[in-house]
Amino acid sequence: QAYRYRRDELKSIFLANMSHEVRTPLNAIVGFSSLLAHGDSDLTKDDIIEFTSLIEKNSQLLMDLISDILDLEGG
Repeated sequence: QAYRYRRDELKSIFLANMSHEVRTPLNAIVGFSSLLAHGDSDLTKDDIIEFTSLIEKNSQLLMDLISDILDLEGG
């Protein structure tokens, strides 16, 4: 009984952490993509370069995180 309670508690903690870790880069990707797609014409070339760099960085973080999660599941 105590084992089951502890297992459920650890699972909840893990899922809460994963939720945060997945949402953080995803929010950046969505936000900066939206600015590029629907932004005003005041965006400079430097803005566009910075936003696309942030999208690329956060996409890679998200891909690495998902890969790690899938490796845990398979491992």
